[in-house]
Amino acid sequence: MTTLASLRDTLAPWARRGAAWRQRAAAWYEQRPPREQRLLAAAGALLAAACVFLVLVEPAWSTMTRARQELPALRAQAATVADLTAQVRALRRQGAGDAAAVTPTPAELAASLQREGLPEDSWTLSEGTAPSSAAPAARQSAAPTPAIALTLREASSAAVFRWLDTAARDWRLSVASAELARAKHPTGRRLPGRLTGTLTLIPAARP
Repeated sequence: MTTLASLRDTLAPWARRGAAWRQRAAAWYEQRPPREQRLLAAAGALLAAACVFLVLVEPAWSTMTRARQELPALRAQAATVADLTAQVRALRRQGAGDAAAVTPTPAELAASLQREGLPEDSWTLSEGTAPSSAAPAARQSAAPTPAIALTLREASSAAVFRWLDTAARDWRLSVASAELARAKHPTGRRLPGRLTGTLTLIPAARP
């Protein structure tokens, strides 16, 4: 109760001032000619409508507009990620088959990449070893598993998927890890259908 009384005492001067201002405004309004009163009422209604629009309607409208503009790009990105995930899973299953693996030479890999429509400036091949967690179970206790790292730069995602299918079919290469993202223009705009990142491929285990 003490707090409420203190709050009322604090606000009382402002309430009295507000009431005095309202009375003066009402008296001033009553002294205006009818035509001027109508104009003032219309201007007040317009100002109130503008405030409602700016505070309540415009933020929600802007959010809905941005969402509609960004939705196609988000759907395309989700479809690309889902397609890549499905491809990686399929290639892993295919690479785990019982056929003998044949490790291709760098020249063979480069030629196959070019045949699938990937220009030389969009990829780089390097040799290394796969992490033990990515190697087949039969090899984890043996020597390090040789791996091929394919680094992509704004490469066509469709061409990359075709090449991965060819590599799995011809050389039994499976994807050990994939660190890919949609390529971006220097201005920050995402490039549709383009990938940047690294794929690590390993030969399937021999039966």
